[in-house]
Amino acid sequence: MSSSSFSNSDRLAAVMFDNLLIGLNRLPNGLQAVLWTQLNLYLVQRQSQKIRLGL
Repeated sequence: MSSSSFSNSDRLAAVMFDNLLIGLNRLPNGLQAVLWTQLNLYLVQRQSQKIRLGL
C-alpha cells in the first residue's frame, strides 16, 4: 500500500496513536484497560463509518 493512499488526517492519527501508545505504557494497568477499550470502540466506529460512506 502506497503512502499516497493515506490522507493527512490518517497520518496525523498515526502520529497521535504512536504518542498515545507511549503514554499508555506509563499508566497503571487498570487505566490502560479502560483506555484501550475506548480506543478500540472508536476505531471500530470510525472504520464502520468509512465503510458506510464508501471510503
